[in-house]
Amino acid sequence: MELKILGSICFLEAVGTVGNIMGYHLGAGICLAGTSLLTVYTVYLGMEKTHKKICPECQCEIRKSYRICPECGHLFQEGLSEEQLTDVIEKEKEEFLEEFARSEGTLVGFCVMGGIFSEGIDLMGEKLIGAIIVGTGLPQIGIQREILRQYYDRKGTDGFDYAYRYPGMNKVLQSAGRVIRTQEDIGAILLLDERFRDREYSRLFPAEWSDRRNCTLRTVESELKQFWERSGSQAGK
Repeated sequence: MELKILGSICFLEAVGTVGNIMGYHLGAGICLAGTSLLTVYTVYLGMEKTHKKICPECQCEIRKSYRICPECGHLFQEGLSEEQLTDVIEKEKEEFLEEFARSEGTLVGFCVMGGIFSEGIDLMGEKLIGAIIVGTGLPQIGIQREILRQYYDRKGTDGFDYAYRYPGMNKVLQSAGRVIRTQEDIGAILLLDERFRDREYSRLFPAEWSDRRNCTLRTVESELKQFWERSGSQAGK
């Protein structure tokens, strides 16, 4: 994106310079406008860089104001030691999970896929009866992942699988695994992304998901109702 904008500004300057050389009065104005835009955009890029930081977990570039990395769920607590940070994370994690234990009605929690709540969480029974997973969890494009993709492409395999699809689906399956923790647990898992219908993704589903249903906004309510009716009748047997 940055290269496209810079290229457009440079093109504008070039047009102005050519026009100025050919004696067109408008050429000087265009050239001046291009120079001004280039100066402003350079200052803007510099300011953007000062407002960004690198996530230590996934190495992606994010805004400094973010407390949680949108890519991997890493929690930032500047000014705290590693031990203090661990204590803060554990405390906030326990407080979040206690809400599910205390709640007497419907409670919806929002978590980052692949974050601290994607594994090691046991909300058994009716504490957690469903999970809605948005997206396929694909990592952001980065230099390291592109190197990995190219390596497997050269070996004759699908490099995209190893660099992006497998890590993404691993996060999806970990998130879905929070719902069923024991043989007695019953719950619904909703995967919100049309790509899950493609064989490249569906082939990575567990064998236990063979009876999954495809639904739309129009049919999801009836499908869920039928699921809970079937689950209730099976539980009563």
